[in-house]
Amino acid sequence: MANGVEMWRTDWTASGTRLVADVEPGPADSLPRGLDWERDFIYFSADALGIGRELYRYDPTNDRVERFGNVEPGTGGSDPVILCTAREGLVIRAFRSTSGVEP
Repeated sequence: MANGVEMWRTDWTASGTRLVADVEPGPADSLPRGLDWERDFIYFSADALGIGRELYRYDPTNDRVERFGNVEPGTGGSDPVILCTAREGLVIRAFRSTSGVEP
C-alpha cells in the first residue's frame, strides 16, 4: 500500500477522489481526525513520526496542507482537539508537558 490512513477529498467519483496530503509519508498512518471548517480552511489533527499528533490546516483554494503550530515541541505531540470555532479562530484543547492538558 502506497499510503496509510490519510486525508482524502472526493466528489464521489473514482476520477474525482484523491489524496489531499500524506502527512506521514509512505504506508504509515497519520490518522487524521477532528476535521473542522473555519473560514477558508479545514483544520484537523494528524500524527507524524518525530512530531507526534499536532494541528494541521488544509487550504482547498491553494490545495496545500501545512502544520499549524507545534504546541508540544519534540516527538510526543500535543494531541489537539478542536472544541469550537470562535470569531477570533479555533478553540482547542491540547497537552503541554509544562502545564498538562488545557483548553
